[in-house]
Amino acid sequence: MGSRWADHVVAITDPEKGTMRLEYDVPTGTYAVSVWHDEDDNGEFDRNERGMPLDGWAQVSMAIGFGYVAIVMSNLMSNTATANLLLPITIAVFQQTGGESRLAVPIALASSAAMCLPISTPPNAIVYGSGKISTVELIWAGLLIGIVTPPLVVGWCWLMLG
Repeated sequence: MGSRWADHVVAITDPEKGTMRLEYDVPTGTYAVSVWHDEDDNGEFDRNERGMPLDGWAQVSMAIGFGYVAIVMSNLMSNTATANLLLPITIAVFQQTGGESRLAVPIALASSAAMCLPISTPPNAIVYGSGKISTVELIWAGLLIGIVTPPLVVGWCWLMLG
């Protein structure tokens, strides 16, 4: 944590309770995580010629995080509805942080990887309706796919989309 990060942290102690609380005083319009990801303390979001972050892995880690959010949401609702809700948000976040909106592609792909419940996707409902597979089996297979998919699709999109 460089000095730029430390400049935004305010420690508030309460001697009566014996507790300490940290508050982060990030200026309006500043992307809070960019303060933490600014490893060289130059106050800028550094990128290479392809637009990929040089300070930390802010964009990639956000894409993976949004991918996990997409999988959780898709397990509880329609894959299409999940993509329609998350993609505008992720594109806006990536553009506001100086990143590439094409990193939203993995979120669209992750929205289709939900397989934990019979309601997650129509093929799951068909297989579950046959009575030959239990919900527990769906959950275990879905968890495995859900854990592996976000980093895998982010890496694949990074390689394929440049």
